[in-house]
Amino acid sequence: MPLDNSSLYIITKPLLHGYFHWALLVVDERGITTRHKWAQDESITCYTHTQEEVDTVMGFPPFALLYAKVQGYKPDQVAVAEVCREASTAQPQGQHATASQTWVRSVLCDLEVQGSIRMDGGVAEVENRVARWSMEQELLYLEGFMKGEVYLPAVERL
Repeated sequence: MPLDNSSLYIITKPLLHGYFHWALLVVDERGITTRHKWAQDESITCYTHTQEEVDTVMGFPPFALLYAKVQGYKPDQVAVAEVCREASTAQPQGQHATASQTWVRSVLCDLEVQGSIRMDGGVAEVENRVARWSMEQELLYLEGFMKGEVYLPAVERL
């Protein structure tokens, strides 16, 4: 999966019935990726992989439906890690199936406030686009699965 260095991505993985697990993926200047996610038990919420490992780690199953690159990201892994860690100590509101989406929204809002990202249209617009793209990609995956086709995750730019 070719991902850009010095970038921030929102990734989604399918759950059941139109819900998705959301996480953040930071790619540093050397291509090393760090995946940040919300976990209900607050255990391990951060995973680091080489660029080559992304395909196997995020491969089948579980797999990513979508990698959405956040435009306007000012590379700062320390800031992202700190905001993610702080957000992981708070219990997101809502159903368990949407908790990771709520967590990603909270992290993006905090990163925007501190100036680490600048998003045209704001966090709500980004969240809506990622949700819509994820639903579209899930349908493509399911149609391909029924035909025995291999699914390749989409890479979109926000």
